[in-house]
Amino acid sequence: MNEERPKVEDVKALIASHRVFKKLAEQYIDLLAEVAMEREFAPGEFLLQEGDPANRFYLVLEGDVAISSGEQHGVTLQN
Repeated sequence: MNEERPKVEDVKALIASHRVFKKLAEQYIDLLAEVAMEREFAPGEFLLQEGDPANRFYLVLEGDVAISSGEQHGVTLQN
């Protein structure tokens, strides 16, 4: 898993262009961009699992994710 801090201006543009955040005030987009981190996951790796604290969110830039429940429940990277 790779973690690095992307350029704030690039992150602001990504967040502001996403349909969920389009109406969010610029000050809040700025706050989100300041704490954003880029992460890479391997195929099949869990991004999160049921019961994890709800203290982050992901904007998926490349690849697909699957959401599952049951014995192995969570969100995994597909490719």
